[in-house]
Amino acid sequence: MRRTALLVALTLLAPAVAAAAPVDSGVVLVECTNTVSDDERLNAAIDGSPVGAEITISGLCSINNTIRLLGDRSYRGTSRTGTVIRQADGTNLAALVATRSPTGS
Repeated sequence: MRRTALLVALTLLAPAVAAAAPVDSGVVLVECTNTVSDDERLNAAIDGSPVGAEITISGLCSINNTIRLLGDRSYRGTSRTGTVIRQADGTNLAALVATRSPTGS
């Protein structure tokens, strides 16, 4: 009898426990294509990411504009050789990546 009651209780609680599981704040995957539009792809992914997200970058990224990092996010590449961010040929950037100021500029 006790075993049956425990089984019934666990069966009823299982959906509630599953619903209460922590929600993933988001992993945003960005695949660079070695084209000068990679900076647009990276900045759009960062801008659209939720607070707490992990931005995962892969491939060779050729950029002609600075990548603007937002706070409260993690940034990582897939590996040391699998992710490379480089300035596009003929470009003279002051910075490859920069954080935004509190005023948003």
